[in-house]
Amino acid sequence: MGVISDGLGFVQNFAAPPDAVAIIVDDNEVTYGELDRRIGSRAAELGTGRRLVMIQSSNELEPLITYLAALRAGHPVMLVPSDKPTDAVVAQYCPDTIYSQTSSGWTIDHLNDRSSHKFHPDLALLMSTSGSTGTSKFVRLSYQNLAANAASIAEYLDIRSDDRAATSLPLHYCYGLSIVHSHLLVGAGLILTDDSLIEPSFWERFRRLGGTTFPAVPFTFDLLDRIDFASMDLPSLRYITQAGGRLAPEKVKRYAELGVEKGYDLFVMYGATEATSRMSYLPPSLAAENPNTIGQPIPGGAFDLTDDGELIYSGPNVMMGYAEDPADLRLGPTLESLYTGDLARQTEHGLWEIVGRKSRFLKMFGLRISLDAVESFMGEVGGGAATGTDDLLILATENPETGGRLQRAAAERFGLPMSSIVVRTYAEVPRLSSGKVDYPAIRDAAVREQDDAPRTHIIDSHSVAAIFATALGREAVSDSDTFVSLGGDSLSYIEASMALEDHLGHVPEDWHITPIGKLDAIEQSTSLLRQVETNVFLRAFAILLVVGDHVELFSLQGGAHILLAVAGYNFSRFLLNVISDTDSVVAFIPTVTRIVVPTVGWITLTSILKGSFDARVFFLVASYWTDSDGGYWFIEVLVQILLLAALVFAFPAVRRLHRQAPYPFAVGVLALSLVARYGGNELWDTTAIGFKVPHMTLWLFAIGWVADRSTTLWQRLGLSAVALATIPGYFDSGSRTLVIVAGILALVWIGKLSFPKPINRVVGVIGGASLYIYLVQFQVNTVVGIETPIVQFFVAIVFGLLAAFISERVLRQGERLLRSRFDEVPATVEIG
Repeated sequence: MGVISDGLGFVQNFAAPPDAVAIIVDDNEVTYGELDRRIGSRAAELGTGRRLVMIQSSNELEPLITYLAALRAGHPVMLVPSDKPTDAVVAQYCPDTIYSQTSSGWTIDHLNDRSSHKFHPDLALLMSTSGSTGTSKFVRLSYQNLAANAASIAEYLDIRSDDRAATSLPLHYCYGLSIVHSHLLVGAGLILTDDSLIEPSFWERFRRLGGTTFPAVPFTFDLLDRIDFASMDLPSLRYITQAGGRLAPEKVKRYAELGVEKGYDLFVMYGATEATSRMSYLPPSLAAENPNTIGQPIPGGAFDLTDDGELIYSGPNVMMGYAEDPADLRLGPTLESLYTGDLARQTEHGLWEIVGRKSRFLKMFGLRISLDAVESFMGEVGGGAATGTDDLLILATENPETGGRLQRAAAERFGLPMSSIVVRTYAEVPRLSSGKVDYPAIRDAAVREQDDAPRTHIIDSHSVAAIFATALGREAVSDSDTFVSLGGDSLSYIEASMALEDHLGHVPEDWHITPIGKLDAIEQSTSLLRQVETNVFLRAFAILLVVGDHVELFSLQGGAHILLAVAGYNFSRFLLNVISDTDSVVAFIPTVTRIVVPTVGWITLTSILKGSFDARVFFLVASYWTDSDGGYWFIEVLVQILLLAALVFAFPAVRRLHRQAPYPFAVGVLALSLVARYGGNELWDTTAIGFKVPHMTLWLFAIGWVADRSTTLWQRLGLSAVALATIPGYFDSGSRTLVIVAGILALVWIGKLSFPKPINRVVGVIGGASLYIYLVQFQVNTVVGIETPIVQFFVAIVFGLLAAFISERVLRQGERLLRSRFDEVPATVEIG
């Protein structure tokens, strides 16, 4: 049996020496020698005689070894995802052996002693088309297909034995599997992982293990934009590959140019499962100037056009044909060329460009969606028609009662975000004079509606989407939205994080920039303890210090300066992320408004009650005068810093510099603010007003900013050293110094704290109301006439919470009115 697969260099006769690293999984290295031994042992477990082996694959070592063992032993393999139902496929194809994960681990289940199937000698692999859903039709791939495509990919990518590729795509997807084939073929290494590229753990391992490449589909680049990939330091990255659908030309150009700057190549590729994954590639040197093309055929392949412009591909990697039932497994090759269904043209430079699609398929999020299969599915729930674009699946129905149910069911069946599915209800589905469905009319009408109302997510009341919609006053959100992209601010951030913690039992890392769909997929925790993020805890702790000190319940200062550092941390985390995504400083307007409006409103009310008015207090500049009430100095400093930042970031060159290098940019701001902190009095004597003006306090805000951008051990150690060197000596009080140092070190080093749920709720509520507690603390006790410190303390907290409750709902209602009037308002990002 082994002679059948002798041509597969990635399972037989490895090119690498036995001690070379083949696979790294969970930081454990598997050498080629060990891999060879384990493949041989697993092949023996699979048995003799050719068998149809179904493998429920995932990005783990055991199913990968089983896959390679089955190929080596000559067993035809059927790869299916481990997280999808397989009953229908099992019933239709009757596999002889199933390798799956159970509660006791990965197991081999032999269903038949001897296979009843008849196999063609060349049959090696059965795969769903490009990870397609809604169809039980499989692509039949031969040993020659696998070997030829692996060799071709290794050639044009120039894969080397010292390369290490991250397997961030599923192995049951032809693109993800081709990475395994091509790298093992040349003796390179694989970093086996199913971590998302949006997770810091992925990039930490990628750097530490010397990753040289990772695969990407179009949606991946949206994630890379959100995590500020352009600023990452990835010294070992050699190239990025992209396939799985059309990447917008502007993104091809931008990432190709970024690659030139950073020292990596971008390979834009075009392929299909029917061609064992790849058909063409765009050489990196041509990408920036030809971002709308798919490049040139891979080595050994060729393109041609039919008379009506359909692209045809020929090469040794073209599939044997399709399988729709077990009888097809005995068939040999049934075609020599692949009709892609795409309409194309060849440019004057000899490159190929896709100009349209002929077939009834959509390619969305790396999945190939059969519109015929979608309509068959719709027949199960009342019928209808399906059309769409590569961004949108459009369902037309004559049943007005099925809209929401149909959208949810289609999202689940076809593995798509609900935001990418639109349901349109008609009295009669539009038809042509021939009686056929008028698909262009349905598609064009739905696309126009999407342009007018882009958000159509139907929110499940028990979901992350509902949490975000409630916290941000949104009527609709999408699975691809994040808390930041929806305009989350630091007050709604606390409300959302507490609700998310209730829902999941913990607060995921970087949840504020993680898409809603990914958060909804996280398994809920049953722990009795609940997590609260340290910056939320510090807001609650600091405001309690401020109030307790002001009512003379105790003498422990420094809370306002901790709040200033937390403000810098949230400024970086929220507002700068919005600016990076939108390249606009308009977000400063609502951000400053959310601070100024309640502050000025409270000042106006208390001025009326007192019968006196101080314009310096009203305009938030009172701290510059020693004879004025400086009680609001923290808010004054914060607003002035934000206005200064808005002025600086108004320059496109500054925004561009920050986007390219956010950590060095933040460090530069900290360095300049330290110059002002130590040398400010030389230019402007602030001895009388001390720390109540921006140039003497900006460095604390900048420390919080840098804390958010510090992701490595050395960056955190460096920032801690700066804090320990600069905070002592700023105040005469040793206790105040100790409080501020402790708060900032906690912000730098401690991501989350765990408490029983009731304590967490108290922390969240108080932290969310910190601005309002700071505002009302002085006047409330004066008006109420209470003199007992402990009672004053609790009265100030309670009235602050009440003020927050009223003010936030008034502001949120105002934002809703603006959205209804202008469709959208700038993202609100309060950081105080």
